[in-house]
Amino acid sequence: MQGLKTTELVDDVTEEQLLKYYQSHALLFLPLIDGTANNTLLEAAACGLPIITSDVGAVRDYLDDKSAVILRSEKTEVIVSTIIDLLNDRNKRSDLSTNARKKMLSFDWEHIAERMKRAYEAY
Repeated sequence: MQGLKTTELVDDVTEEQLLKYYQSHALLFLPLIDGTANNTLLEAAACGLPIITSDVGAVRDYLDDKSAVILRSEKTEVIVSTIIDLLNDRNKRSDLSTNARKKMLSFDWEHIAERMKRAYEAY
């Protein structure tokens, strides 16, 4: 890509390749305009990939400030600074990774099924 010497554009990514990307990269930066659910965020968090994303839509229904860096600003300077700061902070990335993985485990089907069962039994 012209002007982006450290960026590689890939397509036709298999599930196995995608999993390796999630597991081998330092972080996921996914700016959003809006959204209800986002598989990329869920998959990345499940793999323990530190995430930087936008504070829009339903993002906070499955991520929080302990499991991701949730941007409240659209200013380019703030976003770039946030990315650089996180890239330079291995401990923060590790904490986000651990917390994201734990948060995603709470959405395991066994936990969801139990919650649904309790909800139905309450009626």
